[in-house]
Amino acid sequence: MTAVGEDAPATVGSICTEAEAFKRLAVAGREPLAGALTPIAAEVKGTDRLATLGAFALKEATQGVVPGTEIGLVVCTSADGITDEPDGEARFLARLASDAGVLVDKRASRVFFGGAAATVDALSFARQALSSRDLAAVCVLGVDSLSTQLRLENLLRERSSQSDRFVPGETAAALLLTRQLGSDSLAILAGIGASSSGTDEKPSNLAKNSISAIERAMSDAELSRAPIAALIHDLPATQAGDEELTWLHGGSLLATPGFSVLAPASSAGETGAASGILSLVTLAFLLGKAEISGPGACLFAAANVQRGAALLMSPPKRKPART
Repeated sequence: MTAVGEDAPATVGSICTEAEAFKRLAVAGREPLAGALTPIAAEVKGTDRLATLGAFALKEATQGVVPGTEIGLVVCTSADGITDEPDGEARFLARLASDAGVLVDKRASRVFFGGAAATVDALSFARQALSSRDLAAVCVLGVDSLSTQLRLENLLRERSSQSDRFVPGETAAALLLTRQLGSDSLAILAGIGASSSGTDEKPSNLAKNSISAIERAMSDAELSRAPIAALIHDLPATQAGDEELTWLHGGSLLATPGFSVLAPASSAGETGAASGILSLVTLAFLLGKAEISGPGACLFAAANVQRGAALLMSPPKRKPART
């Protein structure tokens, strides 16, 4: 669920064509700002908005789950509102499950707050839950809204020096992870990795962090030094983000001929804690549709200097059924 699509096909199609649906947002004391808003009514705010968004994506991702089957639920989101009350995380998970009509194993469910590191940690937790518990699947959901008034005003104060191309968006994106390939499997989550944290924000050093995260994901997938066919990233739409991408292209990143680079934020706006999962959904969908061949990488940048990455591969080609 994004501003440019209410399901995965519409969203990914819009991202590939760089379609936009930006609207004017009024912010107190500031010039009007472009934003990427979903069709959810403006009066739905805070955790209610996150839960409403999240339920849309969770329903879509779990359509193939047999009713009554327990699954794990791992959520990447912002802490705003959720941590303000006792048992806020458990309540939020329970509401998502109830609204989406899924049965959740509480021991295989968790909320992760933050950016690149949180996305990698969420994927690690989901993978571990799948391997250690007798579950049919674990759903990983990213949901965030940067366009609500209080959140937006705080973000603009923090980013006042570089908000010229800041388009606040809101997104819910979900992946259903299973142990075995099914007939409808889009991709294989082959590896994940994160760079070590640091404080140097020079684009050249941030690019080194990005390459380090991608290389660790490739090592995790036992595909070290293999060229990648696509890079889906959530680098900020700022001069620093552009420079980091340039350094990344000129660095030691190996790419195949026809290498594709996509930034979901160019269509969906910046989506905070949901951006990493949106990148994964985009890449998985394109691999599943054979629009990209060969391994692809998702780069999780978020708002700090740490970088995370995931490597996705196409599922094996299926043999045609005999008649």
